[in-house]
Amino acid sequence: MSSLECGVPLRKVPSSSNQRTIFSAAKDALFGGDKKNNASSSSSLSSDEKKDKKDDEDSSSLLKRKFSSRKIVRDVAPAELFAIVADVNKYHEFLPFCRRSKVTHEIDKDRFEAELEIGFKVFNERYTSRVTLDRPRKVTAEDKSNEEDGGGALFEKMKTVWRFRELEEEEEEDVNDVESRKENEEKLTRQKKNVSTVVDFEIAFKVKSSAHAAALSVFFEDVANTQIQAFEKRCRSLMSLPSAE
Repeated sequence: MSSLECGVPLRKVPSSSNQRTIFSAAKDALFGGDKKNNASSSSSLSSDEKKDKKDDEDSSSLLKRKFSSRKIVRDVAPAELFAIVADVNKYHEFLPFCRRSKVTHEIDKDRFEAELEIGFKVFNERYTSRVTLDRPRKVTAEDKSNEEDGGGALFEKMKTVWRFRELEEEEEEDVNDVESRKENEEKLTRQKKNVSTVVDFEIAFKVKSSAHAAALSVFFEDVANTQIQAFEKRCRSLMSLPSAE
């Protein structure tokens, strides 16, 4: 007796094409689709989901910041400024925001580790920095706290770079063209006879929390703008030179 005679409907067996479609859908559900499908899925995000995704990306970019500053320091040679910047033990004596500075481990004559503590309003951070000297042109300091104990509460990483070079004669002429409108001839003559230094300072950091990013950005922008002046003032004081006007 056939199934039709029994009143039982025939079960339709899926074609091989239908089977492939079912298997493909199951595979995509388990393992994810191809790039084209992923792109399609991404484009199907709701406006709220897209906004959340953009906010996450913006927040991540705010965690990383970089600030820099340049200054011409008159009558001071690169080696003299280099020596002040390399003397980390003395930072707390004259550097704004630095509450503690101490060399803790000397690796060799051009590399050492130092512990520093910086404070700004309600923020206070202590970290270990690895300092590399390239005499008398460059001083690099990188926070290495994360390598040992996960770092402090604020920073994921931080790096500062100082560069020193002698002011070239062509640059001196360009600067003097501007200054000659304001200064007398005797001062310009003295400047040409003495060595002057171009100082570049750069600080880059990444904070752990976006809640701190805005406030710390203000702090480090101030640091970038005042660091060179602080070291120049220290250098002139030790060399018994008159303060820069």
